Amino acid sequence: MNAQFKKGALELCVLAILSEGDCYGYDLVTQISEHISITEGTIYPLLRRLKDDGQVETYLQESSSGPPRKYYRITEHGREVLASSTQEWNDFVAGVYSILLHRKLSDFSKEWQKFLQSETIKDLGKDLYTVQEDLGKMTEDLSNALGETLRAFFNERNHHHE
Repeated sequence: MNAQFKKGALELCVLAILSEGDCYGYDLVTQISEHISITEGTIYPLLRRLKDDGQVETYLQESSSGPPRKYYRITEHGREVLASSTQEWNDFVAGVYSILLHRKLSDFSKEWQKFLQSETIKDLGKDLYTVQEDLGKMTEDLSNALGETLRAFFNERNHHHE
């Protein structure tokens, strides 16, 4: 996966996991690694930055399998950052999907129009010209509806996480 994609999303992932409960570093790596390929070396500098910024705090807890573990807990400031970052992320992803889906639908519509304008189709009669116009309109409507659905979906997810 593109490193730039990951870089922007990892802070959000860490805060989201910590909003559900305290974790130690390796546990965070394990949970994130179930969805995104990362290494421990990626998380610890991020945790240090989040701590320096006041978004997380740490404490030590005894472990039955070795030395005490350093746990990370999200702060109130971290919850505020999570809420605003989640909204920004959802808006961003909805916009990207909107663009990608619109392009795919436009390409599909152009191919259909080429097909409908082919000599084979023209021989079938003028009624297909109406179908072509309807298909173009339906494709545009579908693209707009998908964009609205994505925005609503991400806004609903954002409200759910607040």
